[in-house]
Amino acid sequence: TSMLQGVLSTGFGDDEQIPAWAKTYVATAVMNGDITGYSDGTAIVFDAQRGITAAEAAVMLSNFLDPRSEERRVGKE
Repeated sequence: TSMLQGVLSTGFGDDEQIPAWAKTYVATAVMNGDITGYSDGTAIVFDAQRGITAAEAAVMLSNFLDPRSEERRVGKE
């Protein structure tokens, strides 16, 4: 899957907290289904200042490496 270009917003409730240089990467990972964000009770947020747990990293890696993930990505390019 190609990287998105010219991303101004990721759609997360805390978009203003995501560094401008990271928005393209975050938006591409969302589009590919590799990340989903967190619910803070009022919105889905990315929470760029929070680290991730080993379990969250494992899920992200699994989403990225799962052959079915590629099927999800086809047609989204």
